[in-house]
Amino acid sequence: NRYDFIGSGGMSSQLEAMRRIRAIAVDHGAGFLCGGVIISADTENMSALIGLREGDYGVVGEGEQTVIELLACLARQENMDHIEGLIFYRDGRYIQTPPRYHHPDINSLPRPDIESFGYERRLDAARPSDAYYMDIFDYPREYPLVTSRTCPFSCTFCYQPSRRKYRVRDLDDVFVELEENVHRYRINLVSIYDELFHLKDDRLLDFCRRFEAFRKTVPWDIRWGCQARVTNITDEILAAMAKSGCFGISYGIESASQPILDSM
Repeated sequence: NRYDFIGSGGMSSQLEAMRRIRAIAVDHGAGFLCGGVIISADTENMSALIGLREGDYGVVGEGEQTVIELLACLARQENMDHIEGLIFYRDGRYIQTPPRYHHPDINSLPRPDIESFGYERRLDAARPSDAYYMDIFDYPREYPLVTSRTCPFSCTFCYQPSRRKYRVRDLDDVFVELEENVHRYRINLVSIYDELFHLKDDRLLDFCRRFEAFRKTVPWDIRWGCQARVTNITDEILAAMAKSGCFGISYGIESASQPILDSM
């Protein structure tokens, strides 16, 4: 097939994957749109390491609006210097536009069009050995769920670019998404991809109550997992999470040294 652009994103640990995807884009006569924290955290160095050239673009920060504006400009053959949150090359020069601020209302964003990416075929091909947490089921069918963006903390080691603001989705909308997709795709594993899912106890406990009730509407076993801060966890929270079907928590245990933790 022929494409105008192929887009992908990731973290710095996925540098080689980004390089391969760009090579695939070149083979298909397409430009490459690169996003994610691999670009946002270290724009110029990573764009060079990935191999971006004229006709490729890096999207810095939250990219929904940036990508729409970029493709519209390209379609009209207009100058794109005014588009915020963009990096590109012109006449061999690296150019970075002013940063784009966070999307003010993530509840207003449409849900990802996962069906267009052959999502059900991927689920049918999934195996327990695909990821360390998927062996809870013999036939895992994972749904990636995002209920919030970024984090309110400012740890010194974090890749997060500046001007970040923590925002959460309304849980009513979250459960409409789950109700639509869990039954449609026979999901048995919900992976919450939030960088910080547990900030406030009341929201987490509300989620647990809702998910426990939701499980009763699903005629098969369904579990969920998330990331959390060690300092926020209590026996009450753990009991509620386990009762609602949570099977695993990824903790950020950064150091065993208290002075180092304090410095972070």
